[in-house]
Formats: sequence, structure tokens, C-alpha cells
Amino acid sequence: MPKCNHTIAVNDVFQQAKQTRRQLEAGEVLWGTFLAELEASGAIHVLALAGLDFVIIDMEHGTYSPHQARRLIEASRTVHMTSLVRVPLGERGTITKMLDAGANGILLPQARTMEEVRQAVAMTKYPPLGCRGVHLYRPHVGFASQVDSKCVFAEANASIITAIQIETPEAVELVDQIAGTVGVDMLYVGPGDLGALLACGGNSSDAEIAEVMARVGRACREHGKIAGCHVGSVESAAKWIALGFQFIGAWAAVRLLFHGAEAYIAQASQLSRCSEQEPT
Repeated sequence: MPKCNHTIAVNDVFQQAKQTRRQLEAGEVLWGTFLAELEASGAIHVLALAGLDFVIIDMEHGTYSPHQARRLIEASRTVHMTSLVRVPLGERGTITKMLDAGANGILLPQARTMEEVRQAVAMTKYPPLGCRGVHLYRPHVGFASQVDSKCVFAEANASIITAIQIETPEAVELVDQIAGTVGVDMLYVGPGDLGALLACGGNSSDAEIAEVMARVGRACREHGKIAGCHVGSVESAAKWIALGFQFIGAWAAVRLLFHGAEAYIAQASQLSRCSEQEPT
């Protein structure tokens, strides 16, 4: 029997994550958005056609069931769009389901301790890096009937993205340790939650956030990790890209929908006003 006679099925699952890694290693900036409200798989197709590189399916603030999230993951595979799923740290079962469904990575929010970071690696990586649950007759290996588990473990660990969200003051203090942790692939800054929590301590300011961004960018460069962040404008994205951030999440899909509709109505209203002013 060939070493990996399931190679086609495995590559079909892991190739997208590998392609994302290659693009980032080449210095490209990738753009994506969060899905927290839209459920139809067609939304993924529209976002891909619009030119986005990735989606983050939000199971922290979104109300997706595992089945709904799986359909979105499958749609992203169809259009060759990278999919990460944001899952709270304590939901090991959900993390396993999403990875087995074929997600290209997991984003873990609200980390506060190194023990939580180590747990994140354990839940998302196969042995020897972690202790992810093993069920190899699932979508993530294309339901292959003959599977070399060691090959799958190595492929998954080398490609699937384990991302730790830096959005608490505790995580900020641990940035260098988190970036230096084997099995952590990305540090993703959530400036909304971070700014709110820093404000509770009386320290929040644009300068403070900028300092955190610089620190994360520097730690990622030193340890060879991906630097990602959430942004609310192209202008703010430009600042963070200059600091080495390459994985840029823009708003959420519903906000992009809102802004597009708002811009359209603004133009339509202007046309209506011009029409009303024309002499009869």
C-alpha cells in the first residue's frame, strides 16, 4: 500500500491552509471578514467573488450551530477561500467538530494565561504537538477509507492555523511568550475588546493600542508567527500593515453589507435630489 494512498483527499483539505501560509511567507497581505449573522453558503461565494481571501466564522458572538458552521466551511472549500472558526477556549468539542469539518484554522478569543494558550495548542494539534481527538473518517480527510494517521497528523499540524486572539491586558503582557509557543501560528489583535478592557483600567488610548500593535508585530517577526488584526477602516489597516500585520480582518460581513447599501442609497438620494431640481 502506498505511504499515503489518501493523498488526494488529504491535499484537498490541507492545500488551502498551505497556500495561505505560502502567500504570507511571500509577504502578501490577506484580507477577510467575520461571519456572525449570514447563514447561507451563497454568502461565502459572494465574498470570494468580491476578492476576499478568508472568512472567520464566528461562534463566539455568532449563533451558528455546528451544522450551520460546517456548511459555511464546505462552501469556503468550494471557492478556495480560507476559513477559520472563532471558538471560545473552553469548548473543546466544538473545536474538534470544526476542525474535523475541514476548517483551515481556529481562532481562540479571550486568552489570559499561558495555561490557556497551551490548552489551545493541545486542542488544535495532533500528537506530538497536542492531543486533538482523532476520528479520521471525517470531512477533513475527505472520508478516505485508507488513512495513514501519521501522515495526516503531520499534514494537519504543518498547515492548520492555531490563532490566539490578543484582546485582554493579560494577553498583552504575555505576547512574547505566546509568540514563542510551539504550535501557535498566529497572534490576532482584537482592538475592540482590548480597548474596552484597557479603558476599565484607565489606560485606553490610541497611543496605547498602537503600542500593543507594535509589540505584537515585533514578537511575530522575532518568532516567525503570523500577525493578524481586526480593523474598522482601510486607513487603520495601513498603519498596522506597516508594522508587519498581514492577516487583516475587516469588520463583519453584515457591516460590509451595511456600508455598501448605505453608499448606494447616498448616491441614489443625490440622484433623486438632482431630478427634483430639474425644470419641468
